[in-house]
Amino acid sequence: MSYSTLFHIQQLVSDEELIQLTDDQGLAINQPVLDAAIGRVDERIDGYLANLAPVPVSPVPALITQYSAKLTLAELYFRRSSASLPEFLAKERADILKHLDELAKGKAKLVGLVLPAGQTATTLAKVVAPGSECYPINKLSEF
Repeated sequence: MSYSTLFHIQQLVSDEELIQLTDDQGLAINQPVLDAAIGRVDERIDGYLANLAPVPVSPVPALITQYSAKLTLAELYFRRSSASLPEFLAKERADILKHLDELAKGKAKLVGLVLPAGQTATTLAKVVAPGSECYPINKLSEF
């Protein structure tokens, strides 16, 4: 399950611009390119959220959907070396990454984050390597 979709990104940019960012021939929105960018962004978001809740989070807080869409748009701009990241998007990207870092460090809260019954943010193990799973500490003894 992705945190954002084509619909969310279309709220940020015109279809014409999205075509330019995703399709090398400039014919149509390239859904596989878009999906790959969303996947990379969502993995990065999960890296920040892994200390707060099991990832991917579900239900997805509205703020995470917004973050996913905006970071995906930035990712698509980075895909095009000839397309410079618009200043407003560069600032938003920096602000989003800063907030995600604050969330990961426990310096900020995420409204709408639903934890499983009996689960608290402090009962999760830390991710030790990229791609690692995050397990509740009380489940680690089963391994």
